[in-house]
Amino acid sequence: MSSNLPLVSIILPTYNVAEFLNQCLDSIDAQTYRNYEVIIIIDGATDGSYEIAKKYCESHEKFSVYWQENAGSGPARNAGLLKAQGEFVMFVDPDDWINKDLLEKLVNIQVSKNFDFVSSGKYFVTFDNSWNAISTKKMPNEDIEIENLDALRSRYVEFLSKGYLSSPTHKLYKMSIIREYGVFFPDFRRSQDIAFNYRYYERIKSVCISSFCGYNYRRSLKDLAGKMKPDYYKILSALYGDIIGMHERWEIKVNVPALSTYFFNIRLIGNLQRCADNDWNIKEILENPVVNNIVHEARPAAIQNKFLRFCFLNKFYGLSSILLKLILSLKRKRV
Repeated sequence: MSSNLPLVSIILPTYNVAEFLNQCLDSIDAQTYRNYEVIIIIDGATDGSYEIAKKYCESHEKFSVYWQENAGSGPARNAGLLKAQGEFVMFVDPDDWINKDLLEKLVNIQVSKNFDFVSSGKYFVTFDNSWNAISTKKMPNEDIEIENLDALRSRYVEFLSKGYLSSPTHKLYKMSIIREYGVFFPDFRRSQDIAFNYRYYERIKSVCISSFCGYNYRRSLKDLAGKMKPDYYKILSALYGDIIGMHERWEIKVNVPALSTYFFNIRLIGNLQRCADNDWNIKEILENPVVNNIVHEARPAAIQNKFLRFCFLNKFYGLSSILLKLILSLKRKRV
């Protein structure tokens, strides 16, 4: 492989994943593309992750590790960006793992037409509560190349809805754009990745969405209810407003029903399922003005979400909680 290929900085925000960390690091070390650096930011881990990372770095010169007090994955990724020396950056979550050709594939796509942003697909690998793999689901994207600014901006909501612009993993970013425009993760405990991606997307002029899948996302049955706190709706409201504001700056009319449907199906239902699973009150969430607007504007296709929307609009909160628990239980059984 040519030595003049660009350096890629791979950033791992790491908190209490000791049992999975070596698998992740080994999968990076096995990459066929060799011009990379790995920056591990230990975010106040208390389970030995720091010691594992330090030991790994002693025998792998491309890897380095740094400690910070616990602040969340967003600030940890920001710390990694400040230390990155690469022309490009890729994020990997330390409880996941990547196929050996992922980095090579992303770089080859990028250099083919100098794309500002490359996004690929992934695998969902679900584990039971004893961490035995029980299912693997391939989640490919469509193959799309856009080098026209108006087309790129007009398709943002579509790409967000299809999952191409949520997680920062399995993507390649230009460090020059990040530095020029000060694109960093906000200090959110959840969904800071969506904010980072739309802050970055607002500054780009070309994108390649690839169907290639080389990233393995680990999830467990208990994670299907999500990890959102009861007040997550405040973050949801901020994200929703920011995306509408971005379209106003672009002077492009946002597809409000499509945007609301995404937030309803993916973000709001997840938040409410988490609350129902823990017997937390959902009334405060659904009576928030922004959330209420999302519910009114959403047009979900799935029958269960249509019925949930009907219950939300009619303030049948007790029935809504029962249905949310039932849907979550069925989802766990289907995996």
